[in-house]
Amino acid sequence: MNKTGKTLIIIAGALVGAVVGLKMAQNLVKEMEANQGRFPLSGSDSIKVGLNAFSVMKQLTGGKS
Repeated sequence: MNKTGKTLIIIAGALVGAVVGLKMAQNLVKEMEANQGRFPLSGSDSIKVGLNAFSVMKQLTGGKS
């Protein structure tokens, strides 16, 4: 793959990540406002969400490890 193709993939990935992260943060703030400022996820739920996110990334990129 040429350098331009790699650059475009990296830029597209960064933009998609930024948009998804922004939407998640907006939803979190909205949920916290509805719950009088309390975080809507417990510690163990947060860990599960993070591990699931890594699992999805691994599947999308075809990771073997």
